[in-house]
Amino acid sequence: HAHVPAHLPALFKELMAEERLHAPHADSVQIAIVLRVLVEFARRRTAQSSLHPDARQRVRLCAREMEHGFWREQDIDTAARKAGLSRRRFTQLFRDLEGESWHSRLTRLRLAHAARLLHTTRLSIRAVGFESGYADLSHFYRMFRAEHGTSPADFREARDRPRRVSA
Repeated sequence: HAHVPAHLPALFKELMAEERLHAPHADSVQIAIVLRVLVEFARRRTAQSSLHPDARQRVRLCAREMEHGFWREQDIDTAARKAGLSRRRFTQLFRDLEGESWHSRLTRLRLAHAARLLHTTRLSIRAVGFESGYADLSHFYRMFRAEHGTSPADFREARDRPRRVSA
């Protein structure tokens, strides 16, 4: 039988709550929730379809999906299940095919996005971390400092400082 993702029951609870609350725009919120459920099943079906029967292709598909959804809460066990592989086989194939570990790829994508946001927006540091996939601000700070050698605030400040031209 097909594995039901852990977050789907929460979406159904949210759908029922919206119906009971009769809040403004509840119909629109309900439609959005239903669409999220449909997208989840469509992605799951694509990943498991005959278009991607090979384990290598399924791992590549997971890597491509990560590039477009790095900000989502995710873990390697869920990615491996989605690819229909054991965690061990998934991690081996991912590293062989992509040249880095699953976790390294996720971290790199998140931190690159955070750096872009720090350079191009005035979002708060908390918002940048959240939009980059970090629910825990202190974890975001630690990871950012490890990657860039400075805090997110100092990184942004360095961008804002006028550059001196050497004579």
